[in-house]
Amino acid sequence: MTTYPEPVWVDFVLGNTTGLKIPAHAAALKQAGADFLTQAFQRFGSLPLTNAVVSITRCESFPGGNSGHKVLLSVQYAEPAPGLHNDLFVKFSRDFDDAFRDRRRYELEAEVRFGTLTRQPDFPISVPIAYFADFEHASGTGLLITQRIAFGSGDIEPMHPKCMDQALSSPLEYYRSVVLTLARLVAAHKSGRMSSQVEALFPFDPVAAAADDAIPFDEAPLGERVDRYAAFAARSPQLLPPNIASPSFIQRLRRDVARYRRHEAAVKRFLQS
Repeated sequence: MTTYPEPVWVDFVLGNTTGLKIPAHAAALKQAGADFLTQAFQRFGSLPLTNAVVSITRCESFPGGNSGHKVLLSVQYAEPAPGLHNDLFVKFSRDFDDAFRDRRRYELEAEVRFGTLTRQPDFPISVPIAYFADFEHASGTGLLITQRIAFGSGDIEPMHPKCMDQALSSPLEYYRSVVLTLARLVAAHKSGRMSSQVEALFPFDPVAAAADDAIPFDEAPLGERVDRYAAFAARSPQLLPPNIASPSFIQRLRRDVARYRRHEAAVKRFLQS
Protein backbone atom coordinates (compact mmCIF):
# COMPACT_ATOMS: atom_id res chain seq x y z
CA MET A 1 0.00 0.00 0.00
CA THR A 2 1.25 3.48 -0.88
CA THR A 3 1.78 5.78 2.10
CA TYR A 4 1.96 9.56 2.01
CA PRO A 5 3.80 11.91 4.36
CA GLU A 6 1.70 13.45 7.09
CA PRO A 7 0.82 17.07 6.29
CA VAL A 8 2.69 19.76 8.21
CA TRP A 9 0.01 21.83 9.92
CA VAL A 10 -0.09 25.56 9.20
CA ASP A 11 -2.76 28.10 10.12
CA PHE A 12 -1.88 31.01 7.82
CA VAL A 13 0.37 31.58 4.80
CA LEU A 14 1.23 34.62 2.70
CA GLY A 15 -0.53 34.58 -0.65
CA ASN A 16 1.83 34.91 -3.60
CA THR A 17 -0.44 37.33 -5.46
CA THR A 18 -2.16 39.53 -2.89
CA GLY A 19 0.48 39.34 -0.16
CA LEU A 20 -2.30 38.83 2.38
CA LYS A 21 -2.05 36.43 5.30
CA ILE A 22 -4.59 33.82 4.19
CA PRO A 23 -6.16 31.09 6.35
CA ALA A 24 -5.28 27.49 5.53
CA HIS A 25 -8.33 25.81 7.11
CA ALA A 26 -11.82 26.54 8.42
CA ALA A 27 -10.84 27.25 12.03
CA ALA A 28 -8.27 29.80 10.85
CA LEU A 29 -10.91 31.40 8.61
CA LYS A 30 -13.24 31.76 11.60
CA GLN A 31 -10.39 33.25 13.61
CA ALA A 32 -9.57 35.75 10.85
CA GLY A 33 -13.24 36.65 10.70
CA ALA A 34 -15.05 39.45 8.93
CA ASP A 35 -12.02 41.77 9.02
CA PHE A 36 -10.01 39.35 6.87
CA LEU A 37 -12.88 38.84 4.44
CA THR A 38 -13.29 42.60 4.05
CA GLN A 39 -9.60 43.09 3.33
CA ALA A 40 -9.44 40.05 1.03
CA PHE A 41 -12.52 40.99 -1.00
CA GLN A 42 -11.37 44.59 -1.34
CA ARG A 43 -7.85 43.57 -2.38
CA PHE A 44 -9.27 41.15 -4.95
CA GLY A 45 -11.64 43.80 -6.32
CA SER A 46 -14.90 42.04 -5.47
CA LEU A 47 -15.95 44.50 -2.74
CA PRO A 48 -15.79 48.32 -2.92
CA LEU A 49 -13.52 50.11 -0.45
CA THR A 50 -16.64 51.88 0.87
CA ASN A 51 -18.25 48.59 1.95
CA ALA A 52 -17.30 45.85 4.42
CA VAL A 53 -18.15 42.36 5.62
CA VAL A 54 -19.57 42.90 9.10
CA SER A 55 -20.27 39.35 10.23
CA ILE A 56 -20.04 35.65 9.39
CA THR A 57 -23.42 33.99 9.90
CA ARG A 58 -22.49 30.49 8.71
CA CYS A 59 -19.22 28.60 8.42
CA GLU A 60 -20.07 24.94 7.94
CA SER A 61 -17.89 22.12 6.64
CA PHE A 62 -19.02 20.66 3.32
CA PRO A 63 -18.05 17.05 2.51
CA GLY A 64 -17.01 15.98 -0.94
CA GLY A 65 -14.37 16.46 -3.59
CA ASN A 66 -11.03 14.72 -3.80
CA SER A 67 -8.60 17.17 -2.22
CA GLY A 68 -8.89 19.99 0.32
CA HIS A 69 -11.65 20.96 2.71
CA LYS A 70 -14.72 22.86 1.57
CA VAL A 71 -16.90 25.23 3.60
CA LEU A 72 -20.36 26.74 3.20
CA LEU A 73 -19.91 30.37 4.19
CA SER A 74 -22.58 33.05 4.68
CA VAL A 75 -21.83 36.69 5.44
CA GLN A 76 -23.51 40.03 6.03
CA TYR A 77 -22.33 43.29 4.48
CA ALA A 78 -22.43 46.80 5.91
CA GLU A 79 -24.26 47.87 2.78
CA PRO A 80 -26.13 45.08 0.92
CA ALA A 81 -26.10 45.69 -2.80
CA PRO A 82 -27.22 44.00 -6.02
CA GLY A 83 -24.58 41.55 -7.18
CA LEU A 84 -23.13 41.01 -3.69
CA HIS A 85 -23.77 37.44 -2.59
CA ASN A 86 -24.32 36.53 1.03
CA ASP A 87 -23.99 32.79 0.43
CA LEU A 88 -20.47 31.79 -0.57
CA PHE A 89 -18.46 28.60 -1.16
CA VAL A 90 -14.92 28.18 0.17
CA LYS A 91 -12.30 25.78 -1.14
CA PHE A 92 -9.07 25.17 0.75
CA SER A 93 -6.26 23.36 -1.01
CA ARG A 94 -5.27 21.54 2.18
CA ASP A 95 -6.66 18.64 4.17
CA PHE A 96 -4.41 18.35 7.21
CA ASP A 97 -6.37 15.37 8.55
CA ASP A 98 -5.93 13.18 5.47
CA ALA A 99 -2.52 12.72 3.86
CA PHE A 100 -4.06 11.01 0.81
CA ARG A 101 -6.27 14.00 0.04
CA ASP A 102 -3.64 16.57 1.02
CA ARG A 103 -1.21 15.19 -1.58
CA ARG A 104 -3.45 16.79 -4.23
CA ARG A 105 -3.16 20.28 -2.77
CA TYR A 106 -1.58 21.78 -5.89
CA GLU A 107 -4.72 21.07 -7.90
CA LEU A 108 -6.27 24.27 -6.53
CA GLU A 109 -3.46 26.47 -7.88
CA ALA A 110 -4.86 26.50 -11.43
CA GLU A 111 -8.38 27.10 -10.06
CA VAL A 112 -7.05 30.13 -8.18
CA ARG A 113 -5.51 31.51 -11.38
CA PHE A 114 -8.75 30.85 -13.26
CA GLY A 115 -10.74 32.61 -10.53
CA THR A 116 -8.51 35.65 -11.03
CA LEU A 117 -9.09 35.50 -14.78
CA THR A 118 -12.88 35.42 -14.40
CA ARG A 119 -12.81 38.90 -12.85
CA GLN A 120 -12.24 40.34 -16.33
CA PRO A 121 -15.16 42.40 -17.67
CA ASP A 122 -17.36 40.52 -20.14
CA PHE A 123 -15.87 37.13 -19.29
CA PRO A 124 -17.31 34.95 -22.07
CA ILE A 125 -18.83 32.10 -20.03
CA SER A 126 -20.98 31.86 -16.91
CA VAL A 127 -19.06 30.90 -13.78
CA PRO A 128 -19.58 31.43 -10.05
CA ILE A 129 -18.39 34.93 -9.19
CA ALA A 130 -14.96 34.84 -7.57
CA TYR A 131 -14.67 36.90 -4.38
CA PHE A 132 -11.09 35.97 -3.47
CA ALA A 133 -8.38 33.67 -4.76
CA ASP A 134 -4.75 33.28 -3.73
CA PHE A 135 -2.14 30.57 -3.31
CA GLU A 136 1.25 30.08 -1.69
CA HIS A 137 3.16 27.81 -4.05
CA ALA A 138 5.95 26.88 -1.63
CA SER A 139 3.60 25.01 0.70
CA GLY A 140 0.77 24.27 -1.75
CA THR A 141 -1.63 26.20 0.47
CA GLY A 142 -4.42 28.18 -1.17
CA LEU A 143 -7.89 29.60 -0.75
CA LEU A 144 -10.71 30.18 -3.24
CA ILE A 145 -13.98 31.90 -2.27
CA THR A 146 -16.81 32.11 -4.80
CA GLN A 147 -20.51 32.68 -5.06
CA ARG A 148 -22.37 29.57 -3.92
CA ILE A 149 -24.42 27.86 -6.64
CA ALA A 150 -28.02 27.26 -5.58
CA PHE A 151 -28.28 23.71 -6.94
CA GLY A 152 -31.87 22.60 -7.52
CA SER A 153 -33.21 26.16 -7.40
CA GLY A 154 -35.01 27.81 -10.33
CA ASP A 155 -33.52 26.66 -13.63
CA ILE A 156 -30.36 25.29 -11.95
CA GLU A 157 -30.21 21.52 -11.89
CA PRO A 158 -29.73 19.57 -8.65
CA MET A 159 -26.18 18.62 -7.75
CA HIS A 160 -25.23 15.41 -9.56
CA PRO A 161 -22.84 12.92 -7.88
CA LYS A 162 -19.39 12.58 -9.41
CA CYS A 163 -18.62 9.52 -11.56
CA MET A 164 -22.28 8.55 -11.84
CA ASP A 165 -22.99 9.38 -15.48
CA GLN A 166 -25.10 6.25 -15.76
CA ALA A 167 -27.66 7.91 -13.45
CA LEU A 168 -28.19 10.81 -15.89
CA SER A 169 -31.12 10.62 -18.27
CA SER A 170 -28.99 11.87 -21.18
CA PRO A 171 -25.26 12.02 -20.38
CA LEU A 172 -24.37 13.22 -23.90
CA GLU A 173 -26.21 16.51 -23.37
CA TYR A 174 -24.03 17.31 -20.36
CA TYR A 175 -20.82 16.59 -22.23
CA ARG A 176 -22.04 18.63 -25.20
CA SER A 177 -22.71 21.57 -22.89
CA VAL A 178 -19.23 21.33 -21.36
CA VAL A 179 -17.50 21.14 -24.76
CA LEU A 180 -19.50 24.04 -26.21
CA THR A 181 -18.71 26.17 -23.17
CA LEU A 182 -15.01 25.41 -23.52
CA ALA A 183 -15.26 26.30 -27.21
CA ARG A 184 -16.72 29.72 -26.35
CA LEU A 185 -13.87 30.34 -23.93
CA VAL A 186 -11.22 29.31 -26.46
CA ALA A 187 -12.84 31.39 -29.22
CA ALA A 188 -12.84 34.48 -27.01
CA HIS A 189 -9.15 33.98 -26.28
CA LYS A 190 -8.06 33.21 -29.83
CA SER A 191 -10.06 36.11 -31.28
CA GLY A 192 -8.34 38.59 -28.96
CA ARG A 193 -11.40 39.41 -26.84
CA MET A 194 -9.57 38.39 -23.67
CA SER A 195 -6.58 40.25 -22.26
CA SER A 196 -2.96 39.14 -22.28
CA GLN A 197 -3.55 38.14 -18.66
CA VAL A 198 -4.42 34.70 -20.08
CA GLU A 199 -0.81 34.15 -21.18
CA ALA A 200 0.49 35.49 -17.88
CA LEU A 201 -1.72 33.23 -15.77
CA PHE A 202 -1.57 30.18 -18.05
CA PRO A 203 1.74 30.23 -19.95
CA PHE A 204 2.02 27.45 -22.51
CA ASP A 205 5.32 25.66 -23.08
CA PRO A 206 4.82 22.97 -25.76
CA VAL A 207 8.02 21.16 -24.81
CA ALA A 208 7.00 20.96 -21.16
CA ALA A 209 3.45 19.99 -22.12
CA ALA A 210 4.67 17.15 -24.34
CA ALA A 211 6.90 15.86 -21.53
CA ASP A 212 4.21 16.14 -18.85
CA ASP A 213 2.63 13.06 -17.30
CA ALA A 214 4.95 10.55 -18.91
CA ILE A 215 3.85 6.89 -18.84
CA PRO A 216 5.82 5.43 -15.90
CA PHE A 217 5.88 1.84 -17.23
CA ASP A 218 7.67 -0.04 -19.98
CA GLU A 219 5.82 -2.29 -22.42
CA ALA A 220 6.01 -5.43 -20.26
CA PRO A 221 4.32 -3.92 -17.16
CA LEU A 222 1.73 -2.30 -19.41
CA GLY A 223 1.03 -5.69 -20.97
CA GLU A 224 0.57 -7.15 -17.49
CA ARG A 225 -2.05 -4.51 -16.77
CA VAL A 226 -3.90 -5.38 -19.94
CA ASP A 227 -3.78 -9.04 -18.87
CA ARG A 228 -5.33 -8.10 -15.52
CA TYR A 229 -8.04 -6.15 -17.29
CA ALA A 230 -8.73 -9.10 -19.60
CA ALA A 231 -9.05 -11.39 -16.58
CA PHE A 232 -11.43 -8.95 -14.92
CA ALA A 233 -13.54 -8.71 -18.10
CA ALA A 234 -13.76 -12.50 -18.29
CA ARG A 235 -14.57 -12.86 -14.59
CA SER A 236 -17.17 -10.06 -14.36
CA PRO A 237 -18.52 -9.31 -17.85
CA GLN A 238 -21.74 -7.91 -16.36
CA LEU A 239 -19.77 -4.91 -15.06
CA LEU A 240 -18.56 -3.76 -18.47
CA PRO A 241 -20.21 -2.74 -21.75
CA PRO A 242 -19.84 -5.65 -24.18
CA ASN A 243 -17.85 -3.63 -26.71
CA ILE A 244 -14.93 -3.10 -24.26
CA ALA A 245 -14.96 -6.64 -22.90
CA SER A 246 -14.81 -8.56 -26.16
CA PRO A 247 -11.68 -10.58 -27.05
CA SER A 248 -11.22 -8.52 -30.22
CA PHE A 249 -11.19 -5.26 -28.25
CA ILE A 250 -8.73 -6.62 -25.71
CA GLN A 251 -6.45 -7.88 -28.48
CA ARG A 252 -6.50 -4.42 -30.09
CA LEU A 253 -5.93 -2.76 -26.70
CA ARG A 254 -2.86 -4.91 -26.06
CA ARG A 255 -1.43 -4.00 -29.45
CA ASP A 256 -2.23 -0.26 -29.21
CA VAL A 257 -0.92 0.14 -25.66
CA ALA A 258 2.47 -1.17 -26.77
CA ARG A 259 2.47 0.99 -29.90
CA TYR A 260 1.57 4.12 -27.98
CA ARG A 261 4.33 3.49 -25.43
CA ARG A 262 6.91 3.10 -28.22
CA HIS A 263 5.78 6.30 -29.96
CA GLU A 264 4.70 8.31 -26.89
CA ALA A 265 7.01 11.27 -27.54
CA ALA A 266 5.99 11.61 -31.20
CA VAL A 267 2.28 11.38 -30.39
CA LYS A 268 2.58 14.04 -27.69
CA ARG A 269 4.55 16.36 -29.97
CA PHE A 270 1.74 16.08 -32.51
CA LEU A 271 -1.00 16.68 -29.93
CA GLN A 272 0.79 19.74 -28.51
CA SER A 273 1.82 21.23 -31.87
